[in-house]
Amino acid sequence: MIKVGVVGTGKMGENHVRTYLKLDQYCKFIGIYDNNEEKAKEISNKYGVQSFQTLQSLLSEVDAISIAVPTKYHYVISSVCVEYNVHMLLEKPITETIYQAEQLISKVKGTNLCLQIGHIELFNPLIQFLMMHLKNESVIGMEFHRMHPYSERTEQANVVKDLMMHDIYIVQEIFKNKCFEFESMGRMSNNNLTHAVAIASIPDDIIIQLSASFQSKKKVRSIHVFTENTFIQADLLANKLEITDSLSSKTISFKKQKSLQLQLQDFINSIKLQKSPTVTALHGLQTLKLADDISKQIKPLR
Repeated sequence: MIKVGVVGTGKMGENHVRTYLKLDQYCKFIGIYDNNEEKAKEISNKYGVQSFQTLQSLLSEVDAISIAVPTKYHYVISSVCVEYNVHMLLEKPITETIYQAEQLISKVKGTNLCLQIGHIELFNPLIQFLMMHLKNESVIGMEFHRMHPYSERTEQANVVKDLMMHDIYIVQEIFKNKCFEFESMGRMSNNNLTHAVAIASIPDDIIIQLSASFQSKKKVRSIHVFTENTFIQADLLANKLEITDSLSSKTISFKKQKSLQLQLQDFINSIKLQKSPTVTALHGLQTLKLADDISKQIKPLR
């Protein structure tokens, strides 16, 4: 049985711990590591799992690891995992810079290691249904909206690489092998990107609009799709999708999301079957490049 652990015990790291423990038929949970000893102790006591004193001591005991730490530490920690021959599920974005991502991919190349990037929305049942449905539709345009009220967590976060990135890789997955060149604009606050809009026109005259903001008064996660025959409205918070045509409208509800569970199962199966994960490091690099391009186009307002 695959032995797994988690590095980083913040909100997302705790989600990984809780979900791995539910997957005891697929893997054996070994423990956690966090350089914040107080937080690590809290999670250790809450879930009855072992907290390791060093990263290296945890890596010596596991086959695979979830890395759920701030992005600036992704490259350093994943590089140590390569040294210990440990498979990795690395939360998005893959790394802080394109150079780091390319270096990490180079380090993993030639090994038997699985490096999966945590683009979790691709495992969302609603998104999976939407992607399948659109294969039989002639798409005219799509609008994505991800809005979040200001919080301490978002204070130093780039809204493109934090929120909009989710929709960037959904678009890439829907329109595989299409070229994307986004034009973007946005708003900076305290030298940080807090509100952004990116628009692209891709082959077949399909118009894509991505909007993301940390300056909203309410949380929004929605997708609007315009096709030749229908209008599709998806609410990712309510887990509902409405399809309207000239004659009728129908609403499809999805069960409470188990996206993380599906993602971790995919990670474990990729290791066991020695196959590429659904979301590879190259996918992560491609998404980071687009997010980087969108971010660099936006200049501070005078």
